[in-house]
Amino acid sequence: MDLKKGLLFILLLSTLPALGAEKKLSAIASYETFNYFKSLPAPTRTRDDIIHLEPTFDIKYNKRSRMTLKPHLRSNLSTDESPENYFLNLKEAYWEIKTNPARIRIGANTYSWGVMDGFSPLDVVNGRLLYNPLAADKRGAGAIDLQYEGRLFQVQGLYIPYQSPTLFPSTDSRWLPRDSIENVTSDKGTLLLPPTFNYNFPGTLGRNEALQNNYGFKISSRFDTIDVNAVYFEGSGITPQIGRLDVPGSVISTDPDIIQANGDVSVTPLYYRQRTVGANLVWAPSDVIIKFETSYGKSLNKARSVVPWLWQNALGIEKPVNTGWGSLTLITQGYYAENKDPIDNLTSSSSRLFDRAVVFGARLAVNERITYLFTSLYNYKDDSVYFHLDGEVKLYDRFKLKIGADSLQGGAKTLLGTYSANDRITTLLSYYW
Repeated sequence: MDLKKGLLFILLLSTLPALGAEKKLSAIASYETFNYFKSLPAPTRTRDDIIHLEPTFDIKYNKRSRMTLKPHLRSNLSTDESPENYFLNLKEAYWEIKTNPARIRIGANTYSWGVMDGFSPLDVVNGRLLYNPLAADKRGAGAIDLQYEGRLFQVQGLYIPYQSPTLFPSTDSRWLPRDSIENVTSDKGTLLLPPTFNYNFPGTLGRNEALQNNYGFKISSRFDTIDVNAVYFEGSGITPQIGRLDVPGSVISTDPDIIQANGDVSVTPLYYRQRTVGANLVWAPSDVIIKFETSYGKSLNKARSVVPWLWQNALGIEKPVNTGWGSLTLITQGYYAENKDPIDNLTSSSSRLFDRAVVFGARLAVNERITYLFTSLYNYKDDSVYFHLDGEVKLYDRFKLKIGADSLQGGAKTLLGTYSANDRITTLLSYYW
């Protein structure tokens, strides 16, 4: 969202009549750094220094009416390039009215219709910010959100007049290919990139008014040990396709297709309309939690660059383990997807890591102040691996410090291998008030 327009919108909401209302203000200010082990040729950034400001403003007028405002202002001090230099994400900015058993919310919000930790096949409502694709933020979607909660089931319906689209990182980001681009010029084609060049995003393409009039609903039922959800959503696909790739170059092979680029690369994302149906469940017998999701997405466009259909499945098991050093939770997840579209190595394809993947995680809460997390992903289709490790400690009640590390390994033409130079150490210092 444009920063000036976003700040004006926040100001207008915060000055709505609040006479006699119960008001609550809190905020999180954070400084985040990403230190990479390897340098890349200019104009690629050598590090990232990011400031986050996340205020939360709640006004409770009465038992039935309240307003919530939770913007996220993000500024990467290491770049002058838009959109990462300054960006305002209205994650939550809505008015809520409750009249049991129904409630209505009008305004921006983020939604989690899936149940899997990390990547969820049914998390299809909100667009993403791909500035940090290993932990992509959701964009708030302006919606009319209706919910009815009965004794046996719950129904939630959404209407989004205009969807907030997924955004690529800035042109000097380390999360754009710097050696080659795979499977974009043809199904099995390689675009070799020159030693020094610039990326350009001259605009966007849209089909079937993909970003307009998005809508969907979720039906939920709860039993003693099982929660079940059915989901339908029609709207913009979370991951835009590459509608056009413009680059000067010369053909050096036709079998396989190989093009040697000799200038700047212009990428035009294509936003397309997709219909998704699916279901998930959470089963908690004794001390084990079992999660399952399945989704089928069908494109409503017939463009060559748009995948016609996608079937995704995920199964997860969480098991707490008694230890002498704290509360340990073990997490195992398996993913299987059918997608006839050849995978490229652009950041927008990050969800394709889960076409054929196994994830193992362990979360150790030593006490209320100290937590450790380990996550590993193995893509058994292309033999690539991702590791993440972090530790978090609460300091003096109002501060929190997190230190972590990421490692990506894979072949040169794989998605993880493309960004293997982005192994990094991260730090995040947050202040709460």
